[in-house]
Amino acid sequence: MNSNLLLCPCGKSFIASGPLKNHQKSCNKAKSRLLEALEKAKESWRPKKRRRLEDLEASNLALATGPADIVEDINIPADIVDAVHVNNVRFLC
Repeated sequence: MNSNLLLCPCGKSFIASGPLKNHQKSCNKAKSRLLEALEKAKESWRPKKRRRLEDLEASNLALATGPADIVEDINIPADIVDAVHVNNVRFLC
């Protein structure tokens, strides 16, 4: 057997990559293996994505509440401060 042969998951062998790629477009075994690999990749990335989204939500929440905390910390009377809210960000006028 030639060591330069390219194998499809269904067991068919090819000597060039072009015919192999053409065959894999219609090969059900190759498609199912690709689908399994994509599902495993999706499962491994799901927890990372969830953590990233939770961190993003936490930082957005901190940004949304940040200016209000500043106003409370320096004790500016409410009748002096006019606040304008734009996209959950508080601007002082």
